Amino acid sequence: YIMTSCSPNSELTRQAPRKWSRDIAEFCDDYQFINMEVLSTRVAGPRETSIIFKCNMLYQGLPVNFTERSKFVEIRGRWYYDNGSLFDIDGGDAF
Repeated sequence: YIMTSCSPNSELTRQAPRKWSRDIAEFCDDYQFINMEVLSTRVAGPRETSIIFKCNMLYQGLPVNFTERSKFVEIRGRWYYDNGSLFDIDGGDAF
């Protein structure tokens, strides 16, 4: 699902598909998703929106979280993840 929900114009989709798939699988094996909170949204244009969200997870049983600013684009009536940047990463007693 992750690979097909990324914009075909994103740098993510330019990666070698097998390596990208292995990296995603490894991340999913290592982390347990707890929840996600949308902190803000901003419409940047008719076909572009940015979302800031905080994600809470467990890594080897320890709480970790990160905050990301993500850009989504609409292409032919469908919304895709285009890119994102992390700007707050916390470990330990994160939540």
